[in-house]
Amino acid sequence: MFSNDLSLSSFDVEHVSPPRLAQNYIGYICQREHLKPSGVKLYLTTPQRGPEQVTSMDMVIYMSRSDRHCGRDINRPLLIVVEQGSELPGRRFPPPTTLKRLRERDLDSDLPHAFYRLYGTSSSLKGAQRPLPSQTPLYREDPSLATFFVDYVPPPLRAKDYIAYIAELEGIHPTRITLYLRSQPMGGDMIQEVEAEQIKDPDDFITRRTASETSDRRPIMVTVELGADEYGDVDLNTKGTPLPMSFKGLARSMTRTVSRVRKRESVVY
Repeated sequence: MFSNDLSLSSFDVEHVSPPRLAQNYIGYICQREHLKPSGVKLYLTTPQRGPEQVTSMDMVIYMSRSDRHCGRDINRPLLIVVEQGSELPGRRFPPPTTLKRLRERDLDSDLPHAFYRLYGTSSSLKGAQRPLPSQTPLYREDPSLATFFVDYVPPPLRAKDYIAYIAELEGIHPTRITLYLRSQPMGGDMIQEVEAEQIKDPDDFITRRTASETSDRRPIMVTVELGADEYGDVDLNTKGTPLPMSFKGLARSMTRTVSRVRKRESVVY
């Protein structure tokens, strides 16, 4: 649909064969995208809840032209998760000539941002730490601060989905990442910021709203467990390798779990 948002597409709902069950939609999308149906998961969203996986292939999915239910709006598309190895031979991508004919989307206005800051830490150096430069920093003079589009994180928006996405952006092995969120407990008329809370359970949800409410002053805090170099400093070269097993238990033992769940006319997917 857009030359600068290649993961978003659409199709005419009338081309989906009846009775228009989940399996019909998945089959049609797989035919269009040259994918194996067995490796595709479909998620739906509602205004009240976050992405929920369609687990029954016999579920009827209504696409009324009179409303903007999931799939009818570019801001609430059908969400398709494709497992690795599910692309069929011959799958093609739009050539440059096709992309030139597509209009550009105003991503900064259309899509919510999440802010995050990277910290390099080392348990082997008794808590040594330093800001870790991002590969796509937001500011030249503050290279550890970066952003991403929340809608680019695959559903169902668990902590481990964010970890995997940030790891891919930054070239960091996911086992080395721990996430923290700051909380603002209400106390009378005062809002007092307390220390950041570690998200200990990777299956805890970070809702679209929570991620969208981060800012450059209150980002998601991302610590990266690093090894030590020969000079006794954190070794940035270890960020892309798996965390040794001896450190995994230590990394998990470092605060309370945050679990705020916000169960949130072509068809957009």
